[in-house]
Amino acid sequence: CQGTAFVDDALTTAAVGDRKALFPPPGFAPDDALTLFVDDPAQFLGVGDRTIPADPSRRGIDLREWLDAHVTAGATGWSAEHVARGVADTTIELGEVTVVVLDTNHPAGDYQGSVGLAQLAWLDDRLTAIDAAGGLAMLASHHGSESLVNDRGRLPDRVLAAPMLDVVRRHSCVVAWLVGHRHIHRVVPRPGAAGGFWEITTASIIDWPSERRTIDVIRHGDGTVELVCRVHAHGAPEQSLAWWHATIAQRFGGSQVRHAMAGTELDRDVRLFVRR
Repeated sequence: CQGTAFVDDALTTAAVGDRKALFPPPGFAPDDALTLFVDDPAQFLGVGDRTIPADPSRRGIDLREWLDAHVTAGATGWSAEHVARGVADTTIELGEVTVVVLDTNHPAGDYQGSVGLAQLAWLDDRLTAIDAAGGLAMLASHHGSESLVNDRGRLPDRVLAAPMLDVVRRHSCVVAWLVGHRHIHRVVPRPGAAGGFWEITTASIIDWPSERRTIDVIRHGDGTVELVCRVHAHGAPEQSLAWWHATIAQRFGGSQVRHAMAGTELDRDVRLFVRR
């Protein structure tokens, strides 16, 4: 499903069972495959059986199960209250920096994101408190401003990128917005009345360039905040499973796609400044 469709009974049966379809159904050529998959994923189950080992652990999980697994493992930021409410939004205190985590998945499905009005009110309150305390804030969400475009279902309590940016730009404490989703390295300035911030998109480990990013936050005496961004490859031993993964990921897609995903020099190891 890859974050696109909900796991219904038909998909659960297919996932945990012992049958794998090899070909699409006869005559299957939808005009809009993505919309059809979100609306009725069972139509994609296909024909041409191949027997595989059944495995009940391949079942899908919901948000509460995801949260509960993190709480059980001792993950920072989530508690039993998050599990009970079924809400993933949280804050994580890292010294003078507060990471504000937002769940941007769209309730009606599809892979693009949106934000709830209640989430924006909660975000505004958190950032107001951080402003008052003189701290720094970094937002963290799966979707960034360029992928908060999901208006599926025209839900009245969901909004897209513009209202989110309006809220964030009012708060001088925000120095960065950390996002993923697009599987690319990209660094973009987002100026605003309160000083603005940097939107920092980091590529995915699963795709080329198979890298992660670290960010060191430095507060200088003149009030300037410096973000030191470094991109890291995993450096796996040759012939190891991770080495083969990176090798295959490099071969995936043409050179133009790989170049775009890796970003330019200005999207990788950079020093970013925010003046307060």
